[in-house]
Amino acid sequence: MGIVNKLDRERTISIPKQTLIVLRIIAVMVLLFVGADLLVSKVSAQTDGQRVLILNSYHYGFSWTDTVVGGILSVFDPEDYNNEIYIEYMDAKRFEPTPEFLENLAALYEKKYQDVEFDVLISTDNVAFEFLRQYKTRLFPETPVVFCGVNSFSADSLSGHSDFTGVAESTDIKATLDLALELHPETSQIVIINDKTPTGVANREVLDEILPDYTSRYSVMIYEEGTIEQIRTALATLSHLSQDSLVLYLLINRDSTGTFFTFEESFDYIYPVISAPIYSVWDFYLGRGMVGGMVTSGHLQGVSAGELAQRILAGESVGDIPVQIESPNRYIFDYEALRRFGISTTQLPPGSEIVNQREIWIAQRSPGLFWAAVIGTVALIVVITFQQVYLNRQQRTELELRKSNRELNEIRSSLEEHIAERTRDAERRSELLKAAAMVSRETAAVRDVTELMDLTVNLISKQFGFYHAAIFLFDDSRSSLVLKSASSDIGVQLVAQGFMVQIEESLLPCYVSRTGELRVVRGLESEIFSKLGLGQTRSELGIPLQIRGRVIGVLDVHSEAPDAFTGEDIEALETITEQLSLYIENARLLYESQEALKELDRRYGTQITHAWQDIREKQRISAYRYTGVEAEPGELVIQEDTPLKLESSIELHGVNVGSIILERDTHQKSWTPEELTLVETVSAQAGLALEYARLLDETQQRAERERIIGEISSRMRETLDLDTILQTALREIGRTLAISDIEVRMGQGEVSGE
Repeated sequence: MGIVNKLDRERTISIPKQTLIVLRIIAVMVLLFVGADLLVSKVSAQTDGQRVLILNSYHYGFSWTDTVVGGILSVFDPEDYNNEIYIEYMDAKRFEPTPEFLENLAALYEKKYQDVEFDVLISTDNVAFEFLRQYKTRLFPETPVVFCGVNSFSADSLSGHSDFTGVAESTDIKATLDLALELHPETSQIVIINDKTPTGVANREVLDEILPDYTSRYSVMIYEEGTIEQIRTALATLSHLSQDSLVLYLLINRDSTGTFFTFEESFDYIYPVISAPIYSVWDFYLGRGMVGGMVTSGHLQGVSAGELAQRILAGESVGDIPVQIESPNRYIFDYEALRRFGISTTQLPPGSEIVNQREIWIAQRSPGLFWAAVIGTVALIVVITFQQVYLNRQQRTELELRKSNRELNEIRSSLEEHIAERTRDAERRSELLKAAAMVSRETAAVRDVTELMDLTVNLISKQFGFYHAAIFLFDDSRSSLVLKSASSDIGVQLVAQGFMVQIEESLLPCYVSRTGELRVVRGLESEIFSKLGLGQTRSELGIPLQIRGRVIGVLDVHSEAPDAFTGEDIEALETITEQLSLYIENARLLYESQEALKELDRRYGTQITHAWQDIREKQRISAYRYTGVEAEPGELVIQEDTPLKLESSIELHGVNVGSIILERDTHQKSWTPEELTLVETVSAQAGLALEYARLLDETQQRAERERIIGEISSRMRETLDLDTILQTALREIGRTLAISDIEVRMGQGEVSGE
């Protein structure tokens, strides 16, 4: 596609130089006609020397104020010198509008304009509006007021001010958020940037009303505290501000230190650390990276206020002009930002305004456009004429391009073949990996080693297409390899015959078992294979089965093709071999563990048998019988088996240490499954309790012996006299064991004690 586009471009640039000169001349003529038409259609509005005062809440250079003033002035004809327009700036952004500050301004304006009578006053934003509500009667008592840019406007605020009208300003944060979320359906997080100025506080009141509709579906973060540097740093650490996030940028005019920033200064400082799409409700961020939104336009506010002022200057009573409650907001978007985030203009609401769109368009129709169209038509005729003159040259160029196209098509065909080959290789590799995964999955649930090896070799033959796969394992002496499993019919017969080979032989499995190295042999024609019934083999692969560097066997694979084993085959089979080695080793360890547990259980059972034999020999009571009131000792009475007799053995590790025998009268019902389960459970718990009692008794006896030995040893250590030590030993042993006659002999003498 890229090559074809290049050829198209080469076609389009072959316009003769003379044609370009003619086009330039025609363009100049069109501009002259259009300019003349605009000059002819210009109409000036003449007024009779009327004075207008524009009182701005903020300072010159503040973008919002400048756009509002620009909108107001756009309504007045700049060539009408009969209009006198005065502009004042209260500078309330950079200086706190305290009562003292406002009183000083009132005194200044009273002195300054004491001899000037205005026909209309235009205030911009809330500070100027509130100032005129308070001081107009004192400063400009008979002058009507047109306001604009007033946030949170209420009709009650004009009570007692019948000479006020204007345009309310309202931001539609909800409409902007809803549209942003519609354009970015993948959004999971909303980040809001605001400040603590009066405008910021008004914004927060709106946010508090609407955010409950969003917090249940999105993560909402609001940054309005701290210095601008702290806010920027916090936003920079949010690396996840990407396609799953969007930013609602309201304003930062003053941070926690009281430092003032213009809208553009704060936005330009914050914008570089944000990669997510940014939306706002003001137009002064357009062209700086903001996507757009339901925008409150300072220019439109000014235009609306200017038009109301013009109506008053034309003689209409201010009382007959209602306040425009509906703010002149509109959807406005930045074309470059839309393109950066892949948003089509067709996704935008109808009537949306798009700025920074680099397209040629006609702003308005006028008679001059008719002549421009005529000239354009003539120009097209001239261009067509020149193109016809150079047609032969273009045809020659076309022939050359066709030749180039043929060459490029040949290159493309070659590339397609190469890509197809690589695709086949990739598909083959994918199939091999799937086959290896399938072998691993099927064998993972098998626990018997023989079954596991049989399943593995059969799956290898089936999934990889090799006619014979076999597994050899070392015998106990590690001098021979024993064939344990095979997938071919002849291999199964060899396994049944107990086929084995000495590791010194020249067969491939023997070599692999000796060296521990993988080996592939291709183009085979071996008499040995023919004798074994594997005469079809033309290539063979041997892979060692290893555990921690120790070879335990060999996977032997045969193919009928002379060059069958690719790198992908070997890689997949190595993966299977590694897992098979682990399974075999784990099975061996499991077998050894089970045998050890059986031996331990046997020894413990023998110990329990001897222990309970001793207890039964020492125990004078052989049985206990329940009389209906309590259990009493008695002799064991053997009853004949009856249908209502139930006997449950008390066993410990397979050793019968007793029985629980229950009998019912013949007229009672037979034993239910629940009763049988209850008796078996009680028997099992009784066995555990008896064994616990026996072990506890042994422990107590052992502890008592240790205590007695300790006491005797302690008393004997109280003296160093030999006779005293011996007498003490005899006395303590006799007292402890209740023995009346004990004798100790040493050498030829004898000492006795009672």
